[in-house]
Amino acid sequence: MKCKKCGVEVTVGEKFCQGCGAKTEYADMKFGKIIVHRKSNFYGCAIPFKIFIDEREMGTISNGETLTFDVPYGTHQVYFNKIGDKANKEITLSDDKREIKFTISTNMWRMSFVAKAKIKKVE
Repeated sequence: MKCKKCGVEVTVGEKFCQGCGAKTEYADMKFGKIIVHRKSNFYGCAIPFKIFIDEREMGTISNGETLTFDVPYGTHQVYFNKIGDKANKEITLSDDKREIKFTISTNMWRMSFVAKAKIKKVE
């Protein structure tokens, strides 16, 4: 998102623009957490998975790693590896559910070295 006043790119969750100090759209929003843990697994351990939230790439997760993302309350689509992948989940953050934890693992596809993220558990 860009600042409406000066056009500087604003990171999700920043309440004030780093360029001009103006309030951003995030200033009055409530935020929850999406926590993603990748189970340590021998198969596909060298392959990092991309994490997308609402079609925006948030980062990559490696074997045995845990990442946390601050996300505004509301309904979000969470994807692993690519947008539209079968390993996706629609989640809603609210005052009742402020934190969602995903545990993912590697799923090797047809004896090839193409690994896919597989959701093991959602809390």
